[in-house]
Amino acid sequence: MELNDKCRKCGSKNFIKTGTSKSKVSNKYREKFECRECGHKFYSLKHYFKAPEKFEYVPLTVPEQNWKAYTLAQKNHKKDSQKILKELL
Repeated sequence: MELNDKCRKCGSKNFIKTGTSKSKVSNKYREKFECRECGHKFYSLKHYFKAPEKFEYVPLTVPEQNWKAYTLAQKNHKKDSQKILKELL
């Protein structure tokens, strides 16, 4: 593991991450580990991190599209722009 070199009780390098725990003092979270050899549970010495911020999912509202008018405008675009250019010149 990159956070801890070895178990503090037996010295084994064979341990797994079991979760996180909130610190009572600093209101931050630290990682929990458990040794696979002796079963000793311990916390990471460093790498405190902030709690994940809660967020609320808000779906985007998409306005309805009038596809008939859109298609008609695309079809008549060339004629309308030529008519405007003719009036300007």
